[in-house]
Amino acid sequence: MSDPEVVCNFAKDMISDLPGNVIERILECMPLQDAVRTSILSKKWRYNWATLPQLVFDGQFFDYAIDDPWEENVLANNVNEVLLLHIGPIHKFSLCIPDSCSIQNRDIARWILILSRNGIRELTLVNSKQNNSYRLPSYLFSCQQLTHLKLHNYTFKPPPAFRAFHNIRSLELKSITFATNIFESLISSSPLLERFIFVSCNGVDHFNIDAPNLKYLFVSGMFKSVSFISTPKLVEVSFIMTKFPNHSALKMANLDEVMGCLPQLEKLHLSRYSLKVLAAGGVPKRLATTSNFLKYLKFCFLDFYNVDQISCALCLIRSSINLQELEILAFASPAAAMEPVLNFMENQDCADCTLDQLRKVTMQRVRGSKPELEFMEYFLACSPILDLMLIERHKDIDANAELRMSRELMRFSRASPKAQIIYLDPPTENAH
Repeated sequence: MSDPEVVCNFAKDMISDLPGNVIERILECMPLQDAVRTSILSKKWRYNWATLPQLVFDGQFFDYAIDDPWEENVLANNVNEVLLLHIGPIHKFSLCIPDSCSIQNRDIARWILILSRNGIRELTLVNSKQNNSYRLPSYLFSCQQLTHLKLHNYTFKPPPAFRAFHNIRSLELKSITFATNIFESLISSSPLLERFIFVSCNGVDHFNIDAPNLKYLFVSGMFKSVSFISTPKLVEVSFIMTKFPNHSALKMANLDEVMGCLPQLEKLHLSRYSLKVLAAGGVPKRLATTSNFLKYLKFCFLDFYNVDQISCALCLIRSSINLQELEILAFASPAAAMEPVLNFMENQDCADCTLDQLRKVTMQRVRGSKPELEFMEYFLACSPILDLMLIERHKDIDANAELRMSRELMRFSRASPKAQIIYLDPPTENAH
């Protein structure tokens, strides 16, 4: 029989004598509260967690560590204790403040001061308190080693001497309130920026972006003007205008100019209001510069009863000679007349547009309206290698409309002999 003491010592050596980098990697994969608890394993493990270069205070941590979230300073005390015991640099720090926890601006300022002195590179500050937007402490703007920054629900008012985070590569800003004339200089003075997410922020009326190394952009909000000044490396863009600005305040966008600033674009996602803004300055039949690299197009809530939106969408489609996949989420304006769109579609000649690379078309929330059917007929006739057209029915479509749509689609000629049309049921409420 094996000696129990030998087996015990062997197991101890297998765990405790692992190389330091392996132990660190194991602890990094654990929730912070579990990593801290390893300090009770043995004297050798007592301070292993304290040298971790990344600290994540998320909802899971606070659910475990806090008995009464409304108790004064309970969140601050937990974070203070961890930072007090920590040894060495902190390269990654994440703090997600729960809505139920009490915290003061001075607490956040103290933590950012500590991080600014410990080589912080990746910082996440998410404030879930809906009615309380904290002001970012001035110490944050001295963290010039930052490469990744994620901020949700804060007030962004830097000191006068601040220009930008010169080493930033990834920037995510949601529900941020900007001081006047800060946004443009922040982006244009961040030459290494590659990934930018900008959602529901205040204090930015004109979205003018100058970022020569930017590759990924996701924008959601309402703006009076949109301008891509220097974005030659952008590969993927999602531009979701959430509302159409007042015409008197709108600076007309030029579709040709906007797309001309995106020569390397491969994926493009636009909302119906984005299309409307881009169409405001006039829509050519084709872009002056062909989009040679664009392979994926998505139109979210495309209004099939709006000629401006339809013409803008078709212009982009025609000008994307290597388009492979098209996705459309349909929308229909209540009580809108369809005749202008039908007249417009009747003048579209398939012979003038061959989508030689298009393989997949997805249409969602389809009601079987005539403008929608005209669009489907157009793509079936213009796509010689189309493999698949997916049609997801709107949840409110009636049986008669569905039957009429099916009959019409069967009647349409297809440029591709292998094109399949597959009907999908609307997603259930639980799917969202």
